[in-house]
This record gives sequence, C-alpha cells and structure tokens, in this order.
Amino acid sequence: MRETTSQSKQALREQRILDVAANLIVRYGYDKTSVSDIAKEAGVSKGAIYLHFDSKDDLLHQLILCEMLRFIEEWKTRMQADTSDNVFSSMYTHVLTIMQENDFLWALFSNQRRLLGTGFLHRSNSNVFQQRLGLSTEMLTRLKEAGAIRQDIEPDVTAYVFNMLNYGYLRIGEVILDKMSPPTDKVIDEIGQIIQRYLEPKGDGNPEAARNIILGFLEGGSNIIRQMLDNDT
Repeated sequence: MRETTSQSKQALREQRILDVAANLIVRYGYDKTSVSDIAKEAGVSKGAIYLHFDSKDDLLHQLILCEMLRFIEEWKTRMQADTSDNVFSSMYTHVLTIMQENDFLWALFSNQRRLLGTGFLHRSNSNVFQQRLGLSTEMLTRLKEAGAIRQDIEPDVTAYVFNMLNYGYLRIGEVILDKMSPPTDKVIDEIGQIIQRYLEPKGDGNPEAARNIILGFLEGGSNIIRQMLDNDT
C-alpha cells in the first residue's frame, strides 16, 4: 500500500512537472526555458526533475509524446461519440477544435521552430508535420483500399494538401487581421465540409466502415505512443 501511494505521488509530481514545462515552453520557447525555471514553477528541486527525466531534452521528448497521446485519445473519444454520416468532416473538424483547445499543441504545430528550438529539432530529428504527413498518407491509403473514399484520389498528394490546409489555418492569423477573420467555428465547419465533399465517394459511401478504419488507426497510434513512453521509463 505504501509503495502504491509513493508511486501515485511520483506520478502526480511528474505530471505537474510536465504541465508546468508545457506552459513555460509555450510562453518562452524551449531554448529560453531552463530546468531551474521548471523546477521553481513546479515547486520542486532540480534534483527531483532529474529523478523523472534524464535531461531537459528527455523531458521535452516525453512532453510531446504525452500531449500527442492526449490529443489522439480526445480525438478518438469525439469520433466515437459523433454519429454523423459526414465522417470526414467530423474527422477534420475534431482535429482542428482539439488543437485550438490545447495551447501546447497549437504552438507545436503552428510555430514548431520557435517552440522547440533548432537545436532540439536537429538532435531529435523531430518534425511533427513530416510525421503527420506520413500518418495521414497511411490512413488515406487504408480508407482507399476499403473503398471508403474516392478511388481516383492519390493518398500521398491528398495528405500533402490536407497538411497545407492545416498549416495555413494555424498561421493565417499572422497575415490576416482578427477583425477581418470570420468566426473560428464557421471556418472549421467550412473546412470540414470541403474535406467531406472531396473525399466522399459517389453514392452513399460507407461512413461506418470509414469511421471504424479511422478509429482503428487512432487506437494503433495510441498504442505506439504508450509503448514509446513505457520504453522511456
């Protein structure tokens, strides 16, 4: 019982460190955030942080994995609860909505170089957009093989275009004034409808098969990240 309580306290402390690190890195960027800053804000010693993480890079690596796992799990939950036949619209609008609700993910996808710093990117060979491009291509390939999307679509090209749309949505605020921008929910809904019309095959299609493929893909992604986190502990 004591061991369980101790493990629970350690897990809570580790999560507090990750949460504080996420907030500081979003605010100042990785290069300008020190382990001392994180320790002070989390109310722990520097030594306590190194009990959980081998280095500052290791902390960031695990933070990214944890946030990506949280993202996928939330995406999966919303897809399971969404009974709309417009599966592809739902898939995309849920992605954008979840990212908007998570400051760290928003910063990670919209300004990766400022957030992570060129040093970490070089050391870790981490590029979230390149990783997403590969995963998007694989998912579209599975959907095409199942006949759940148009058969004339090229998965690699379509995945690239979708990532362009995503990146443009994340960065549009840098070139268009807020007062000229339509409401965010309407923008997200319109993007979702565009995706739905583009992917949906002629006829009724098979929204249930498409949903199951997407959910299976998300479950596989969750399992991979969990395994990576387990290997790091």
